[in-house]
Amino acid sequence: MAKLSQDQLKERLKSLGAVINDPVFIENLQDWGKGMRTNPSFTRNGSLPRVGDITSIDPHYQIMMMTAIYGRIGKGWTYNVNYIYGSDYVSAEVTVQIYDKERKEWGLPYGPVARVEALKNNNGFDGECAKKAMTNALTKALSHTGLNADVFLGMFDCDVYTKDNEKRHNDIDKLAKDSPTNKENVNESGNAQ
Repeated sequence: MAKLSQDQLKERLKSLGAVINDPVFIENLQDWGKGMRTNPSFTRNGSLPRVGDITSIDPHYQIMMMTAIYGRIGKGWTYNVNYIYGSDYVSAEVTVQIYDKERKEWGLPYGPVARVEALKNNNGFDGECAKKAMTNALTKALSHTGLNADVFLGMFDCDVYTKDNEKRHNDIDKLAKDSPTNKENVNESGNAQ
């Protein structure tokens, strides 16, 4: 996917703004928007052949955010992985589900979302291929819940957004670091108790 120009992104956000003012839209996106903003400390910029520049998100950060938003894995949300092995590839199909606390039942699944990885790389057998396939499929499945939507909507391509987002997360990190609870759990040498 080509990187959006500043003007293209501004136009996209302006058209989104008209829809956002609709009360039904706001209600429907309450859960979806909870994990929309991504802490840039947990991202890396990279490049992929035939794709171009990308922003990758730390998968443990994603699991931590899902847990913070929906509760413990297996109780508030869960995921399931089905591996399919071919002669020269592995495919991971990932399905994500969120527990609906009001209905007291599991919601409809997001997925399956599949990702394929080659079993071999330039050095021979790739012992990480199943993990890579699962991680990439899980990231894409979690995006359907709204998690890290700012990355997937191309907002990390906009300098104005990224500067504002960095400031917000720096302010949050500072508040957490300076919180009385945090200070009470750290001894004089700075180690957690």
